[in-house]
Amino acid sequence: MASRSSVLRDLRAGGLVSLLALPLCLGIAAASGFPPVAGLLTAIVGGLLTPLLGGAPRTIKGPAAGLIVVVLASVHELGGGDAWAGYRATLAVVVASGVAQALLAQLGAARLVEMVPPAVLHGVLVAIGLVILVKQLPVLLGLELADVSVMGMLPAIAGALDKVRPTAALSGAAALAVVLAMPALARRGVRVGPLPAPLLAVGVGAGVALALGGGAATPQLPHELGGVLVLPDFGALARPAAWTHVLLLTLVGSLESLVSLRAVDQLAGTRSDPARDLGAIGLGNALAGAIGGLPMITEIVRSTANVHHGAESGRANAAHGAALLLALVLLPGALEQVPLAVLAALLLAVAGRLADPGSFRREMNVGVDQMLIFSATVVASLFVDLLAGIGAGVATKLALHVANGAPLRALVGPDLEVEGSTLRVRGAAVFSGWPRFRDAIDAARQTQGAIIVDLSEARLVDHTVLQRLETRRERGDLEWVGLDGHRTLGAHPLATRVRRPADESVPASEASDPRR
Repeated sequence: MASRSSVLRDLRAGGLVSLLALPLCLGIAAASGFPPVAGLLTAIVGGLLTPLLGGAPRTIKGPAAGLIVVVLASVHELGGGDAWAGYRATLAVVVASGVAQALLAQLGAARLVEMVPPAVLHGVLVAIGLVILVKQLPVLLGLELADVSVMGMLPAIAGALDKVRPTAALSGAAALAVVLAMPALARRGVRVGPLPAPLLAVGVGAGVALALGGGAATPQLPHELGGVLVLPDFGALARPAAWTHVLLLTLVGSLESLVSLRAVDQLAGTRSDPARDLGAIGLGNALAGAIGGLPMITEIVRSTANVHHGAESGRANAAHGAALLLALVLLPGALEQVPLAVLAALLLAVAGRLADPGSFRREMNVGVDQMLIFSATVVASLFVDLLAGIGAGVATKLALHVANGAPLRALVGPDLEVEGSTLRVRGAAVFSGWPRFRDAIDAARQTQGAIIVDLSEARLVDHTVLQRLETRRERGDLEWVGLDGHRTLGAHPLATRVRRPADESVPASEASDPRR
């Protein structure tokens, strides 16, 4: 039985996280083409339901900025210009995606996230951040623009600058200044107060709007239960286009959740079951979509705050959901005073972190190959859609591997040989063959205990595989050796390695790697 102090820590953590989540839930819903209340519904379901279904105990479930682009595209395409019809059709997409996630979790697909090349995932997140930036900038300025492509948005904004609403722009700018300044002050050791930056930014922005006499657009929330719950239009699932959105929502939502879960486990020193967590999210999504909510994921920013506030169990997630339910019931009038421009400012700050310009430098540091994969993902995501971006990134990576000497048969798994406690790798070890490689490692560990992975005979070992091997080495599962005969494609210690010709010498800068 939990101690009183443990329960109090969880309740405190959940309550504080709800202050962070409240404005973000409203902003994410509005940016996704959903009614603002939909974001609160999702966080409430994620908080109250997923801990009961086996969700990872120190994580927070709720709507996330990373899915705005996916949901908004579904609303526009399935609605055909009718926002309400697109909303109800997308609710059906959310339900179908949730069922798919729950089934995938039962089939063990949660482990497939380890196959996703980091450069592809980073490229998708950067593309999402860039789309949010250009889509939310007119909201911050109080502009009402026709729906245009991402590339057409900036010229459209430039042509409408004479229609900027001063109250919206000034309140949004004030909120953006606060949400950007508080972390900078915290890094310098300056404490501004106990409130999280987004909530303080909302207070400042709303105060500026009030001082200027109002006039900025604000979210509209239902004041009765009948206006909160909305049923999906399941007839939309008869359209092939709907299943494209189901696939994309399932793929992107699951990837974000599983990557966030891994990050939270590293932060908290825990080891959660990704299959159980994905299954809980899937069932949560099915319920959230059935009553009018957005899709949910394991949200990294709120989960990190939860850990930092001392959360120990799923009670914190439940407390966060309960606090948001109380806010929805007791404070709808107050929430309607927050300008949409202020909520857009919060999302611009989130988008800025996703589209961090440093991402390009980091990918180049890992290797030119990773930069090409990353760039292909970003460009295709922006000009086509996220599904095309993922496909372009994966195709680029496979083409680069073949060009660097990887045998075609190695793309589905390396040629492996077990000799005692040594697992020798031939052919190539690349991301697409990781499931077979991982299973061989697990089987060898069951019979041999500690094992050594010998990569000396592999023609190519890619960054994804090296990253996975290094994670297991840090856990004490194995050691990996044998790269002294390989050249590196980047400055990063885990950059892709290609075997050198026999007559090529090893540069002194590479000979010092302790695993060579």
